[in-house]
Amino acid sequence: VSSVATELGIDEFYAECKPDEKLSLLERIDAEEKKRDRRATVAFCGDGLNDSAAIMRADVGIAMGSGSALTVESADAVIVDDSVARLNEMISIARGTRRIATQNIALSLGIKLAVMIVGGLWLPSLELAIVADVGAAVITVLNAIRAGRV
Repeated sequence: VSSVATELGIDEFYAECKPDEKLSLLERIDAEEKKRDRRATVAFCGDGLNDSAAIMRADVGIAMGSGSALTVESADAVIVDDSVARLNEMISIARGTRRIATQNIALSLGIKLAVMIVGGLWLPSLELAIVADVGAAVITVLNAIRAGRV
């Protein structure tokens, strides 16, 4: 556990915990983090049946692919090749995807707001609304394609 924590840059870790100890530690850490920052996200990664309760309780439950079927089913994400080093890559992909989704929401709302303003200043037309709606959809889809490169 120590070597994996060092590899991932994790300062605090616990080893040889029973399932109920894992769950209580997770709940304590979650409460502490949410007290500091209500938007904090607590993740738990495990591969065995004894990790299922903590994986389900965590904000983000991560299962290792070779784990039990219950563990994999209860997880939000699964690392198929059992490489813990993939955690950093997974977090990076999630952040990039979130950034693109936020951009898409802003783009879509911005385009529609601009069209509403233009329509309010001049005589609104159905054609303008259709072009704005389809245009916003096309732009957000093109922007979302970038997620494949994250």
